[in-house]
Amino acid sequence: MKTINYLCAINFIFLVGSITADAQIREASGDSGWRYSAGVNWRSIGNMDTKTEDLTPGDSNFVNGSVVDVGAGNFSYTVANSVLQVDNATLDKIEYQKASIVGGNSDLDDSYGIALIATQEIGTTDHFIVELGLSLTTTFIGDGISTLASTQAFQYDIAPNTWPNANAPNPGGGPDPDVTQAIFAVSNQSQIIAATNPVTTTIDYDLDLDLYTFGYGWNLMYSAEGLKLRIGAGPTLTLIDYDVSRSVAAAFAGSTAFFNTEVEDDDLALRAGVYAAIGVDCRLGDDWGIGIAGRYDLVASDVHSDIADIDLDGFSGQLFLNFSF
Repeated sequence: MKTINYLCAINFIFLVGSITADAQIREASGDSGWRYSAGVNWRSIGNMDTKTEDLTPGDSNFVNGSVVDVGAGNFSYTVANSVLQVDNATLDKIEYQKASIVGGNSDLDDSYGIALIATQEIGTTDHFIVELGLSLTTTFIGDGISTLASTQAFQYDIAPNTWPNANAPNPGGGPDPDVTQAIFAVSNQSQIIAATNPVTTTIDYDLDLDLYTFGYGWNLMYSAEGLKLRIGAGPTLTLIDYDVSRSVAAAFAGSTAFFNTEVEDDDLALRAGVYAAIGVDCRLGDDWGIGIAGRYDLVASDVHSDIADIDLDGFSGQLFLNFSF
């Protein structure tokens, strides 16, 4: 928070000083002298840091069922598929799986936007030019990331031949596929290496991120033979419009999903920062030319959502058409 306040204070002081200096220079010279640039902004942004979360919180809640104490020493066992989760031969073992999200960093795709710049010459020497610059760059990101949940397998032991079988009352028919809940007076849990019929839990993230970065700063330009080498830096203020969603689906192999959840977080945020840029301009006529530049934006803090944190630092490549009138 101190860093953000410090950058905002710099932004305000820098803006007031820049506008005051520009006004004094124009009043003395009587020359507007504004030069404009419009072009494409290609940006490589940071990464998305997904958050760790237990999808089935609680010791007896699982992605494919649950075990609930119903009182009087009895427990209700609920399964997603009794044929795949109950032991086929003895009907005395029930398998479950827990699923959790393991947080981590994921790179985001490069994206495009526009860049608009207005510069005012405020001082010159034989080869050097000092400018005040105002800029707006945009970045529009749409990205998707898919991963698998981390799973653990558990087994509950019940009395032999207790789960209803398919050929009841005759034993040996295997678990009854129509029975997905039964009550037993046993709750003997143990963790096992892997389930006999494992569940695959897929996690999909979708990100829509729009950045509008306003900047102002000073440029130093070296001019020679129709070319201008330009370096500049200054503070920025970025408006972020973000929408992050996460959907989870769990299924046995070859079957449709039986467990689905989806969460979404969208909001607006404002972040202070700084930028540094270097570029080359080529003059093609009295009032127009082309330019290319590289720029790095450093943002004071990440965007924090309920699902993931987004790093906004990144490098931009820019191609411009320059003109003045």
